[in-house]
Amino acid sequence: MTAGTSRIAAIELNDVIKVYKEGPIETVALRGVSLRIEAGEYVALCGPSGCGKSTLLNLVAGLALPTAGRVQIAGVEIGGQTEAERSLLRRETVALVFQSDNLFPRLTVLENVQLPGRLAGRHDAQGLATAALESVGVGSLGGRYPSQLSGGER
Repeated sequence: MTAGTSRIAAIELNDVIKVYKEGPIETVALRGVSLRIEAGEYVALCGPSGCGKSTLLNLVAGLALPTAGRVQIAGVEIGGQTEAERSLLRRETVALVFQSDNLFPRLTVLENVQLPGRLAGRHDAQGLATAALESVGVGSLGGRYPSQLSGGER
């Protein structure tokens, strides 16, 4: 990188605050978090239960908006976006694996994995899904249904 140029971070948070309000009770989940993650960088998010890990991931995925501060994904600030715009950004830029599996019970494993690609209009969705299952060592499970898998396999 030359002087005067800067790369767009994959994820950037600047002085992010997230407060949840339920009636008169306010819970500060994040207070002044700043973070920059470059494309291709691996980051582990560790901490005790209730410290804000899930809140931070929800903000990065655009599933929640910050109370204050700025969240940018691939150079796009999510704060001024509509839910539809954030959904599109998620579909094209962010991938999450939730603690609960959220699989569609009437679709096979392969159909569940290829669904995002199909929704995005990818003609190669089945091939990509097959390759993804193979890459994590569960290619042989593609024809099974979620109820036929162990918790770890899901």
